[in-house]
Amino acid sequence: MRSFVPFLLLLGLTVGCARSVAHIEFDERLSDLNRRAKTGDVQQIAAEYHELAKTSYKSSDRVELRLRAVDLLIRAKDGQTALAILEELKRENLDRPRAGLTQLRYARIVERVLGRPDEALKLYTRTIVENVDNLASRIGLRDVRILLLGQKRDGAWMVYLTKLSEAVAGTNFEKVLWIHRAEELMADGGDLQAIELLVPI
Repeated sequence: MRSFVPFLLLLGLTVGCARSVAHIEFDERLSDLNRRAKTGDVQQIAAEYHELAKTSYKSSDRVELRLRAVDLLIRAKDGQTALAILEELKRENLDRPRAGLTQLRYARIVERVLGRPDEALKLYTRTIVENVDNLASRIGLRDVRILLLGQKRDGAWMVYLTKLSEAVAGTNFEKVLWIHRAEELMADGGDLQAIELLVPI
């Protein structure tokens, strides 16, 4: 019996080392892919991210890497492949934050691939309102800001912030919107109004 115990310990160490090697190899592949993503063929890199996600030893990476693939495909205007990956993600049991980030990509496809900013704005807004307690709302708000400022419509961003504040009233995210509104007021010389808006915070 005594000779069997060291054998089990040795077997455990061997399996542990093998697992560590696999993890190291995965991390090296990911690091190389991240480096090549800056200058390489966008669709090829997206395909590699998608494949690498299937072998990840972290459940978070299996989502994150597919979202990276989707972002690259959106940049390449390949909405069809991006949508296929998003549908794949939707079949998984995602937590709310990751579901929100997935939902956000649909809005980006509508805006950046299909070229339908008005429809995209509705999707962005829905994503923000449904995810006020997680990262998707912050990223969604940034995307809306870029969209509206890019349209160069006077006051559109401020109008949006005001309406969105009403939609998320009573949440901590409303205070984030107050800060953005105050910044816009100060940029237009409305320092007093900005201060009044920030006092409750």
